[in-house]
Amino acid sequence: MILAVIAVVSVGAGSVLAASPRKGFGPRIGYSSNPDQLVIGAQAVFGRFLKITRFAPSFDFGTGDNMKTYTFNADMRFIFSLPKSSTALYAAAGPTLIYGDADNGGSDTEVGATITAGVRFPMGKAGFYNLEGRFGIGDVPDFKIILGIMFGGN
Repeated sequence: MILAVIAVVSVGAGSVLAASPRKGFGPRIGYSSNPDQLVIGAQAVFGRFLKITRFAPSFDFGTGDNMKTYTFNADMRFIFSLPKSSTALYAAAGPTLIYGDADNGGSDTEVGATITAGVRFPMGKAGFYNLEGRFGIGDVPDFKIILGIMFGGN
């Protein structure tokens, strides 16, 4: 199951990268609920896909609540530009793969989905800040709030 998810994401990422040369990368930090954790990670955005979406994968490491988690998200993001503003709203959805390692022993890998709502603010001409709320479906964190910085990837 895990290998199938990774294969689908890899094929999708290759198609997206071929569709547009615009891309951006950056760090992110936030909080997750159930498990209650501090999360830090990295995010990326890869150009336009089908003219309306962007592939926006991310990776988070979480610590707290007597466990460590490693989360990979493979989101497709829809951008909603605000009139006469460089601020934009976005919505995203995609599969989530999470590996949890409990402090008292034992580990588990789960697959779920995440629905995201966010806002991005300009950071000069070459990037933006983003603030997003992530809502988990299945055996993934119930909610995350994340603040990130994206270099490039307008």
